[in-house]
Amino acid sequence: MRISYTKPIYKDNKLVAVLAVDLFFSDYVKMINGNIMVIDVKNSDIFSRINNLQKVIIGLALFLTIIFSLIGWWISKKISRAIILTTRLVTRTADFDLSGDDSCDHLLKSKDEVGQLVNAFILIRQN
Repeated sequence: MRISYTKPIYKDNKLVAVLAVDLFFSDYVKMINGNIMVIDVKNSDIFSRINNLQKVIIGLALFLTIIFSLIGWWISKKISRAIILTTRLVTRTADFDLSGDDSCDHLLKSKDEVGQLVNAFILIRQN
């Protein structure tokens, strides 16, 4: 349904402009007496649920960002600690300090690259 409205604007009995408004309604009800009822709703009423959903999504995104940042920090600390201990072992071996060192013993159980590197350096130190 479309409702159009125009109004001429005069100044000193001279036409200076025409105001025109076109309204399109997709939801309207034709009443029994032939009149048409159009419903006017505030934008805040229409978008209130969307705005609430937007706030929930932003909050969830911030929460997940913090959680994943903490997990990443924990993993990086775990990896860097193993690399630091291995570097100390390699430095001591390079300085021909072959005395007993059990600071890397817990890395011997590791199956990753750092664990393999520690195993290789301990074999070098033992031979």
